[in-house]
Amino acid sequence: MAAEDDTALRNALLDLSRQVHGAQGRRVPLHVGLLNATATKLQEAVSIGYNSPDEAATAFLRGNVQWFSAAKTAHQGEALTKLLLDAQGNVKPWQSFKAEALELHHQYNVRWLQAEYEHAIGSAQMAARWKEFEPTDLLSYHTVGDSRVRPEHRAWDAVVLPAAHEWWTTHYPPNGWLCRCTVTANPLGKATPAVLLPALPGPDDGFDGNVGQTGVIYPKGVPYYTELPAAAKREVDAVEGLHRVPELVTHAKKLTDARRDGLQAALNAINQVHLLPESPTSVKTLPIGFRKMARGTQGGFSFARLRDDPPPILSLNAEIDDAGEIGFTLLHELGHWIDYTYLDIPRDVTRLVFSSTDMKAVLDAAEDTELWQTYKLLLDDPKCSPARRAHINEYLKQPYEVWARAYSQYIAEQSDDERLFKALDRGRKHVIPDQWEDDDFAPVRDAMRELFVKKRWVPRTTSE
Repeated sequence: MAAEDDTALRNALLDLSRQVHGAQGRRVPLHVGLLNATATKLQEAVSIGYNSPDEAATAFLRGNVQWFSAAKTAHQGEALTKLLLDAQGNVKPWQSFKAEALELHHQYNVRWLQAEYEHAIGSAQMAARWKEFEPTDLLSYHTVGDSRVRPEHRAWDAVVLPAAHEWWTTHYPPNGWLCRCTVTANPLGKATPAVLLPALPGPDDGFDGNVGQTGVIYPKGVPYYTELPAAAKREVDAVEGLHRVPELVTHAKKLTDARRDGLQAALNAINQVHLLPESPTSVKTLPIGFRKMARGTQGGFSFARLRDDPPPILSLNAEIDDAGEIGFTLLHELGHWIDYTYLDIPRDVTRLVFSSTDMKAVLDAAEDTELWQTYKLLLDDPKCSPARRAHINEYLKQPYEVWARAYSQYIAEQSDDERLFKALDRGRKHVIPDQWEDDDFAPVRDAMRELFVKKRWVPRTTSE
């Protein structure tokens, strides 16, 4: 990766900057958009290095990339906070603060990211290579052999030991930032005498592991983490084990431009808002496909109640050719999948609401909106046709549908994608509207945010 200014990272950093500036010195939560933009970039490097299209093959590396991305994001938040005040202790004007924030962005997300990206590629390459070795294989350590080789690494050059030897648990490359060393099988080699090993230098601080065994690309000793206050460390550690939603879905690689853009718009929007844990069911990924559907049907989420077989499937109408409509429909159907997988009893969508129901606060908020009052007025009107009554009672007012519509609007309105905004607005203009106006959605928006925090899909702001 040549050093470049990634738009997603830049926009996320600017959004974090606005939050920091608006907080006037108070701690802000870990910025999910910046975290996910960083993780997406570094996971790209892992895929290049591992050289496998199978995401399951790199799953053991993914958790560490996610943790590191969270630590780096938190560190940027702390760095921005330190830039907030001028020499007199006053909050700097936004334009002045923004200029300094962009300088910080270039340091973190262009210059330093270059080294982190290359380190991820090298680590993934060595992790993949480790999987090829047998415990009895003799392995040789090699440096590049030029003047840039670190003295400690030069001392390890030509060490030959069996793969099962404990030395490889602490000296397997990469052994530091931008380390170019490698290990190869050496069936004709002669093992280095054990008596010589204690005299060899130890590995670089924090790089005393074997990425092929541990999946650790970035050690816990990185300054991004060690320099954080305790509250920020807790936020970072809570992210480990969570996933970006694009990691939890699959779709065809070859798509029309509209389909590709629509899927990307929806998944990018989710990346700005929340994470998810691994599915508690035996089905770990959701396939997304396109098929012909009945007229007026934009998408569907099919599943077997309380069973994993057949697995759930998300389908979008193959005749939709508008990227915004595809993306917004995908958000709606992903809302059903989240309900089915992560809310209350897994393997079913929410049909009945009790005091303990996960989404109860969201549904209660929806019932207090003007949109809900519109439904009541229509149902109270004796001229309301049976078809409209059925549409309201059996579709619009069903808990799982209210949730899916609230989820799609909550995600879309936090994106910067005009295509999703337009699709959302179309829903407000239906004969019987199915989406809320901005002000009307406020209580639902607040309830959604609280639920995401409660479920730990977004970081919770904590005090020291």
